[in-house]
Amino acid sequence: MTHRSLHWLPLTLIVALGLLLQVACGGAGQSSSAPQASASPAQSSKAASPSASQAPASPAVTEVGVTDDKILIGSYIASTGATATIGKMMIEGSRAYFNRVNDEGGVNGRKIEWLVEDGQFDSAKTVAVTKKLVESDKVFAIVAPQGTQPTLALRQYIIDNKVPLVGPQGSSVDFFKPENRYLFSFIPPYLDQGKIIAEIAAKKLGAKSVSIFHLDEGAGKEGADGVKEKAKELGLEVRAVEPVPVNATDVSSQALKLKQANADVLVLGGNPPAIALLLKEIGMLNWQPKMVGLTMVNDANLIKLAGQNAEGVQALAITFPTDADEPAVVQYRNDMKKYFPDSEPNYYSLFNYAVAKTFVDAVKGMGKNVTRDGLIKALESMKGYQNGVMAPLTFTEKDHVGIHTAGLVEVKNGKWVVGTKW
Repeated sequence: MTHRSLHWLPLTLIVALGLLLQVACGGAGQSSSAPQASASPAQSSKAASPSASQAPASPAVTEVGVTDDKILIGSYIASTGATATIGKMMIEGSRAYFNRVNDEGGVNGRKIEWLVEDGQFDSAKTVAVTKKLVESDKVFAIVAPQGTQPTLALRQYIIDNKVPLVGPQGSSVDFFKPENRYLFSFIPPYLDQGKIIAEIAAKKLGAKSVSIFHLDEGAGKEGADGVKEKAKELGLEVRAVEPVPVNATDVSSQALKLKQANADVLVLGGNPPAIALLLKEIGMLNWQPKMVGLTMVNDANLIKLAGQNAEGVQALAITFPTDADEPAVVQYRNDMKKYFPDSEPNYYSLFNYAVAKTFVDAVKGMGKNVTRDGLIKALESMKGYQNGVMAPLTFTEKDHVGIHTAGLVEVKNGKWVVGTKW
């Protein structure tokens, strides 16, 4: 028994040890094939996050049309067609100011590049070239463009694309229908101008009746509507209304009808070429009516085109005359002489010069961080801002018409003379 016991005990121990070893080995095998325990959230986050030195640098905030050394802006202005002569004046005015700014180093280190497309004073063409400027050229803003009707055609497009449109040479109450935070107008709406003229006719000139000559397009039509609306309120009789196409070359029949109507005051709602045609016809008819025009009439080229027939014409004014001694107007003449020595000073280039100056001042106020939203806020912060060329500008979040009043000028001895300041 003792012998058997001596052999059994070691065998039992060996078997037990073997089983333990097998279990141990099997356990190790299972552990290698089983999923590893998940790291704690803190460990996982720490492992996934690169060190500060490894983290990629955040890209600099950029804006469409703005680089470290340039601000790209655009415009639509006629260089062909019926209003090409006016378009040339407008281009020269803005470019004279931008050229001087660039020659002096730009705006906070950035040069202004102004791309001008030929809108031909046509709504469909204007929409097409503006889409090119915005979608292909990637301009920051549209600055100092031409025309009421072309700008009206772009209302929804600039809202949808959030593109600032600053200082069109044109105006309308419909610019802001629907509400438009991207458009800034420097000219009183022509509807309001028509009302102002009707009031001048009745209260300043003692008129009992008016007749209207106007271009058959947005600005002219709206101005005529304003006259008629206010005339009804004031008890003024509207005796005749004669519209003409923008490209009219003969207005003799309209002149004759207006003379036959024989109103106390003749309202002029057209650009200098059209008004000059009418004034020459009036001269040949030996008729000397009292005449008051919209702001677009107030231009040195009217005197150049109509000569003595322009004497006595009055017009609304939001800019100083081009020969004024105001420092900013003197600077305008100097810049025009330097960059466009063959061109005479005129209302259209002066207005666009003022728009360019206002735009640059707004950009200066943003410092190095130039954005579209920043431009809108900079313009909306202008309260009684004076560019030295035109009436003070005031914009708010709810009102993007910068000027709501106008002065009155008159042609005397071959020059526009200020009668009443704004």
